[in-house]
Amino acid sequence: MIESVFENLIEITVSVSIVIAFLLLLSRFWDRNYTAKWRYWLWLALAIRLLIPLNLTLPDPPLQLAAPDFSMPMTAANTPLVLTNTEISQAKQQQTTAAATEAAVKPSAHPLAFFTKLSSQQLLILCWLAGSVIFLSYQLLSYAAYRKSLRPWCREIKNPEILQTYQNVCSELAIKTAIPLLSCKRISSPVVIGFWRPLLLLPDCGLPEVQTEMVLRHELIHVKRRDILYKALLLLVRAVHWFNPFVHLMALAANQDIELSCDASVVANRDLIYRKKYSETLLAAAQGGSRTKAVFSTNFGGGKQMLKQRLNSLFDFRYKSRGIPALILLIMLLGVVGVCISCTPNAAALRYENKTFGFTLTFPREWSDRYIIQEEENGIAVYSKKVYQQYQGMGRLFTLSRTVGELITEADVEQEPVRMQIVLQGNGYTYLTRMPSDLQCPPNEQALTTEYEALSAKVNQVGSWIALLGNQTPKAENEGYRVVGTSYFTLEIPQGWQLRAVEEVPQVWQLLDAQAKNIGTVRQVLYQTEGPVDSTFLEADLLQQDNYREFKITLTRNDENQKILTKMKDSFVFTGGPFNVLDLQYNALQYLARDGQKRFGKIVGLIQENGKATAVQVNVMEFLIDETAPNGFQIRDLQRSETFSLEFGVQIAPLVAPNNNTYGTYELPILDQSFVEKYTNYKDYYYDFILASDGQLKIILAHYVP
Repeated sequence: MIESVFENLIEITVSVSIVIAFLLLLSRFWDRNYTAKWRYWLWLALAIRLLIPLNLTLPDPPLQLAAPDFSMPMTAANTPLVLTNTEISQAKQQQTTAAATEAAVKPSAHPLAFFTKLSSQQLLILCWLAGSVIFLSYQLLSYAAYRKSLRPWCREIKNPEILQTYQNVCSELAIKTAIPLLSCKRISSPVVIGFWRPLLLLPDCGLPEVQTEMVLRHELIHVKRRDILYKALLLLVRAVHWFNPFVHLMALAANQDIELSCDASVVANRDLIYRKKYSETLLAAAQGGSRTKAVFSTNFGGGKQMLKQRLNSLFDFRYKSRGIPALILLIMLLGVVGVCISCTPNAAALRYENKTFGFTLTFPREWSDRYIIQEEENGIAVYSKKVYQQYQGMGRLFTLSRTVGELITEADVEQEPVRMQIVLQGNGYTYLTRMPSDLQCPPNEQALTTEYEALSAKVNQVGSWIALLGNQTPKAENEGYRVVGTSYFTLEIPQGWQLRAVEEVPQVWQLLDAQAKNIGTVRQVLYQTEGPVDSTFLEADLLQQDNYREFKITLTRNDENQKILTKMKDSFVFTGGPFNVLDLQYNALQYLARDGQKRFGKIVGLIQENGKATAVQVNVMEFLIDETAPNGFQIRDLQRSETFSLEFGVQIAPLVAPNNNTYGTYELPILDQSFVEKYTNYKDYYYDFILASDGQLKIILAHYVP
């Protein structure tokens, strides 16, 4: 029974870890588009799944874990022997006979004899159980000691104003059974503590009435939602899966979202003034001292990083979905992953054909029987066979994926966070290889490392191995149209038309008709900024709310093009694309729109500590429009310098050669020593320094002055 539970546990922890890794990898996307309450329920669903020791799998799952046979005997060096079923049975029989003979000869057993008789599976189960008990015991004992240490310092609150505020909040939140409200000198921020008999503790310091109401509302929302029970569930999940770092990361993210969702409930439908006062209350609690890390407790304060995230969330007024369809979809994904895990490799053929994605790969002959191909959603992943089989999924050499569009450039790919390379373009697609971003071979295994590195050294030749297979192209919804695409978008254009990139900033693509005549453009523009309207052209705006992108399609004005423009607009799909100078300019406008400030002037120099740039000194000037001046403007030196911190890294958009009157599309370096070394004449140019409302320098934009 316990063996079956343990095996199911391993399968569940692997399948759920895949989903957790996926969620954490896209955490910025979830934060930007979905409410914290959505993530609150998502983590709860995953936690419950991790505690259910039942796992249904397909009879022949496509992805099988290459788990070792725990029942086989071990050598003196503790290395598993690869044996057939017959050999395993014979070995077990020999072990049983030897054990019986030894028991008959020896009158008493060695103290460690019990462990030597256990199979490797039983030893692992024993280690798992011991780890769970130790982890849970430590957490419970720490909690008990912490609660006991607080007891002598707790006093009943008798202040009638606080008690009345407490009753009012309880009544408003429909909390029928109020928990005891006490003051405590040992805590620095408000806390609800206790699983069976919870207490609400306030620090022994006076708070303004408004802040008291906010603090009580925050903590009582935790009580109403039974967040202590939620945290107890997370603790139990961590105890059961103590060996899995992804589970601990999930618990950390869940605890953060518990607080974020609680903050959101407190300030729901509140104005900006209330939110500012609430943020001041958070800051006051954070300055009071360290927060409690005891289980079965909430905490109004938080760490520095958590506090920053909570403050940002309070003033994030973007629309966010509740995410119910996405939650259902992710739960379904969890179920699919759970029944479709396998390690069955494809046959190691030197020529590999993939009709689904329309390509072939011809591997070097020396790779024979040394690699495994695993098909993925958008392509394939290639592994070192020895590493993959011995370390259950490690050994990835490269991933080959296909994306729509032949206008993706190497400059686009260079902006990706992991190393990628374009290896083939054709039939309306671009094929890219992506190299592993983490360690794929155990560093302490020299033989495996040598094997992996020998194969990895050839990966840069994939471009010579790949070829198109067949003539399948992206399917167009409109008859007589074809799909074209870039790193930023895909759209449909009439058959015979061409989309051609133009080297301009912002990025522009020309539209050419069947006679190669220029009849329009697709261009990126600064998000939601109005420009001059040319009546000789038809124009369509495409907006993306997620990352604030805007593109304009223009066509020569006539009746036929009006119909074409409608179809092009309807087929236009944003595909992301790397961060560029227009995104940086839009971010600058957002800071200014949120009470930020702009300084104009020149960089005097960088202030460095231990070889690292920590601040920039600026000679502040004023740029004045003056139509009477030769160039239509004047620059007045204010004879003032200011110093701005570079602690968090500040991106700069410099002017680029040869004319130094425009930006590079992706040339957005951090202002540091490397920037100074590359742009040796950086002091000769003018800049706009964008400051946030708190005075922190955020962005630097080179200001072209003829």
